[in-house]
Amino acid sequence: MNTTALRAFVGFLVAPAVPALIMYLVQLIFVRRGEAEWAAIAIGLFGYLTTVVVGIPAYFFLQRKAVTGLGVYLVLGALIGLTCYALLFIPGALLNWKANAEGAYLMLRNSAGLAVLAIVCGLIASLVFWLIAINAVRRNP
Repeated sequence: MNTTALRAFVGFLVAPAVPALIMYLVQLIFVRRGEAEWAAIAIGLFGYLTTVVVGIPAYFFLQRKAVTGLGVYLVLGALIGLTCYALLFIPGALLNWKANAEGAYLMLRNSAGLAVLAIVCGLIASLVFWLIAINAVRRNP
């Protein structure tokens, strides 16, 4: 395994865990340890699933196009986070819109914080991945 592939592999292992770890540490300030663990595990599992389904194919696409800019990775990470939020919440709101428009609107409004969380998690994970897999290779080819 060459250095580039090894760095990408390590990046895919580490990057999804960082937002979960940050969430765990921040939540320890506000909630009990068990609740903080639950949130971190949920974010971690969802992060690894998203990495396998979206992140790895996106990485190979960007590699094929020789795109290495931090801005591209950050924007893509934020978009992936927002897309994950949209896939989880918007279909439910649309399906319930006819039966209970106000309830569907409230669900979306009350879950807007989760959209911000998903975007921030995508940004953090993509930054960590870029630092491990892309930036290091650019500096030391």
